[in-house]
Amino acid sequence: MAEIHGSLRHGAAFFSALLAAAVSLAAVSGSVAQNFSCTPHKSCKQIRSCTEAVYRLRQCGDRARDGDNDGIPCENLCGKTLKQMNDRLDAGL
Repeated sequence: MAEIHGSLRHGAAFFSALLAAAVSLAAVSGSVAQNFSCTPHKSCKQIRSCTEAVYRLRQCGDRARDGDNDGIPCENLCGKTLKQMNDRLDAGL
């Protein structure tokens, strides 16, 4: 019985740590998302980064930023290939 009680305590501690990590991740994700908004509408010249352009395409559904419908918004910011876009996103550009 003591072994079961100890296992439950260990499981509760693990769950508590996991929950804290999830809350931290949600807070970080939320703060990044709060840097961008779906309004007002912006042209690619008004958008400041590839990250913002991708946010507007994926989160806001702003398909006008992807004129050739290849999944890459604002090619002046994100590049002309998915590799270029992903490299720029990884670099935080």
